[in-house]
Amino acid sequence: MNQSQFPLPVKPSQSVTSQIPPSYEKSSSDSKKLLLIVGLILLLLIIIAVAIYIGIKIGEKINQNQSQTPPATQNLTFPTKNLIAPTEIKTSPIATPTTDPTAGWKTYTYKNYFSLKIPSNWEIQPDEHNDIYVSIFNPKKMYIDITNGGGKITLPKEFFTVWSVWATNQTTKQVADEFENEWNETWGSKLDFHRESANINGLEVELLDNQGPEARGRMIIITNGKFAIKLESSIKSIRDNNIENQILSTFKFL
Repeated sequence: MNQSQFPLPVKPSQSVTSQIPPSYEKSSSDSKKLLLIVGLILLLLIIIAVAIYIGIKIGEKINQNQSQTPPATQNLTFPTKNLIAPTEIKTSPIATPTTDPTAGWKTYTYKNYFSLKIPSNWEIQPDEHNDIYVSIFNPKKMYIDITNGGGKITLPKEFFTVWSVWATNQTTKQVADEFENEWNETWGSKLDFHRESANINGLEVELLDNQGPEARGRMIIITNGKFAIKLESSIKSIRDNNIENQILSTFKFL
């Protein structure tokens, strides 16, 4: 038999894929993963940018709404039946409180005639031999005086004494005129006499004082058409009228 009549066996060819190196396949897979990651990052950045943009726009819209003037209500109508008119509130300026110099003082009532306030530390000493005369003085301010007989006597530097009280319908000025005449007849030129008028709580007051070696204090005369009150204050009160004026400002007939 002629061997040329039969086909010769063909050797099978190798697979194409088997000829691709393994390292190439691994490199291609890594590139795809990298591209996927980059794409996801870009998508996330785009989403964040869009969210920020939307947030800014919403914030601007809210600010515009807040800045707009609210619609006027004058065109709105409401039923007026049985409505109570609003009460008008009136305000007044707040008065600034003033300090009362006699706050904390004690009240002294002289029988059924009058009352006044004196400093809380002052003492009240009625005369043992005269039921009218009452000495009111500051015990912390005393001095020693020499009597005509050479003896020593302790006297207050600050005092407000009830000298006398009597019934009369004379005015304060008339009583003061009589007292001034008696004073001049008794002391003459030894005293530098001084007199002034005042009004305290609606009452006419005559004040008579003097300066000189025989000066002892200031006489205060007050009347109300029924009684006359003669008081005496200390020399201290003449030169510094704060205490005297404060005490007199509290004087009241009963």
